[in-house]
Amino acid sequence: MKPKGPNNSAEAKLSTGDEFSSVSRDSLMGMQDQRARSLLQAVVAIGKLIGVRREDGKEKAKENRTHRCPDAGLSTAKFYEEMLAGRENLSGDPEPRPDRTELSPEDRKSLYLAHMSLPAKRSGYTVRTQSLIEALAGQGWDATVVSRPGYLEDLGVLSETQKVGNEFSRRRWNGIWYQDLPRQGPHPNHDLRKYLYDYTEATLELADTTNAVLIHGASKSWNGWAAVNAATRANVPSIYELRGLWMLTRASREPDYYASRSFAAEIALEMEVVDKASKVLVISERLERLLVDWGADATKIEVIPNGVSVGAFSGISDDEKQSTLQSLGLESKFVVGYIGTLLDYEGLSLLVDAFAIAKTQFPEMHLLFVGSGPEEDNIRARIAQLDCENTTTFVGEVPPRDIPRLYSVIDCAPFPRFRWPVTDVIPPLKPFEALAAGCRVVTSDCLVFRDLRADGAPISLCPAGDAEALAAWILAFAEESQAETILRRQEAIKWVSENRSWKTIGGRLSGIYRSLTEPTSTELSKS
Repeated sequence: MKPKGPNNSAEAKLSTGDEFSSVSRDSLMGMQDQRARSLLQAVVAIGKLIGVRREDGKEKAKENRTHRCPDAGLSTAKFYEEMLAGRENLSGDPEPRPDRTELSPEDRKSLYLAHMSLPAKRSGYTVRTQSLIEALAGQGWDATVVSRPGYLEDLGVLSETQKVGNEFSRRRWNGIWYQDLPRQGPHPNHDLRKYLYDYTEATLELADTTNAVLIHGASKSWNGWAAVNAATRANVPSIYELRGLWMLTRASREPDYYASRSFAAEIALEMEVVDKASKVLVISERLERLLVDWGADATKIEVIPNGVSVGAFSGISDDEKQSTLQSLGLESKFVVGYIGTLLDYEGLSLLVDAFAIAKTQFPEMHLLFVGSGPEEDNIRARIAQLDCENTTTFVGEVPPRDIPRLYSVIDCAPFPRFRWPVTDVIPPLKPFEALAAGCRVVTSDCLVFRDLRADGAPISLCPAGDAEALAAWILAFAEESQAETILRRQEAIKWVSENRSWKTIGGRLSGIYRSLTEPTSTELSKS
């Protein structure tokens, strides 16, 4: 269902075509943003070149590496040079694994290594972690989330007593066990090799104490390295789950960074983990294509997309919604809202521009921001420039439990991300929460959003960077009839329920776990 009026022509301005699979194709991205196109071309090309260098280096090195930490104390820069030369790689002697004829409930234990975790930080990353582990628990798996060493210390949330000693801190949050690891040596920015060695050893110790039959690491590569290395030595299967590429985010902001040794080494480190993992999971088909371009084995890659706990967002009562509207002073307003971290690539200053345009024709409109982030000062400055201070509310960060309630008061949820290489391959989780709440959703034409629309998601698209086109969509939503609004809400909730519920996605992930840990019929016939 599309809004009536000029908005259909706005969507017609979108570029078309299948955008990237080979650096030799003339229209690699089919996108309007030339900066993003040229940068992603370079990303694909340099990834291929790095793959060749790594393989050449490994052929020349042929060293008998053990799981010691050789030359501990070498700088991270030196470690990266070793990665680029193919002389630093995952290895280790596996330990004997007990024979299993079937996987009992007691055996369904796993470790899940994560870069950040709840409740210290709410983000798409941490919500995805919690939601996947909850879904796995519903399938009979007992997974412990392991936060990377030093995570809480880096956030500055540790007490002085917690900073003393090397004891593991174990906590339970919303029914899921979390394990916080201390950082026992230098910061990884100073000595990454030592950090990864310590991380692997700590993961091995946890695998022993929990009797884990599988070790799963999620981005970034540090977690994947520790997961794959520890799993190899424990002789259990490993999974590396790519949710993002940190170096691609930085290169999107700093176009010269893609030519740096650091960028190349980060790709080499990611691909070393991808090569050695038993299974590779990615967050989007676009990311899968990029990895294959870089030389990854396509047969062991599977897409596990973002999802949402639909009932938590669709089940807010009318009384709770009205109470929230009253507390915010937004009764009788058409609310345009964004909930999430305020980042530069989200295009939120452009959202302010679009809101200001739409408000001239629909005065009973209000802009709501929930969250904080480095872009907040710029957003506030733009609001002041456009004289929208009286029609904008900043709520700040809120507990995770309040997010569904706040989504219930939002009528239109725009996601006007800029066309950067990272935003074209890494999709956000937020649109699914908005759809589950029944919001009208309009996004920019990033490739992952186009793919989502092609999959049938009830979202509207507008050209990235076009404030007038975004304003046209917002205004069209504001002028919808009540019947149209009800129908759109029903379509949104129905689609996410059928296609992006964490329960369904967790079932797929459980199937992958079982395929890696349970013996095949061939193995059983030999026993």
